[in-house]
Amino acid sequence: MARPVQIHVITSPECPHCPEAIKRIQKLMTKYKGVVEMDAIDAESAAGHELVEEYGIQGVPTILVNGKLFTEGVPKMRELEKAIAWEIEHEKEISRSFI
Repeated sequence: MARPVQIHVITSPECPHCPEAIKRIQKLMTKYKGVVEMDAIDAESAAGHELVEEYGIQGVPTILVNGKLFTEGVPKMRELEKAIAWEIEHEKEISRSFI
């Protein structure tokens, strides 16, 4: 089985838009059951601080898809789904190259 698409959502407890970003990703997790994993990371936590520094994050929510900066702000469903589809296809290509 291919590796799941890993989505990190950098959040803040004060962020009014973060719950909507998480909700949209959860919808796609239902559609792509077992293929998409998500974790929400508080920007103020130790892990959050590392990501903020590494990616130069300036606002929340910020979405990372398989370790790549996807967007700051609430993602558009269509664009997020395209990114997930690209990651799934890219993973298949990598898997085939090892066969």
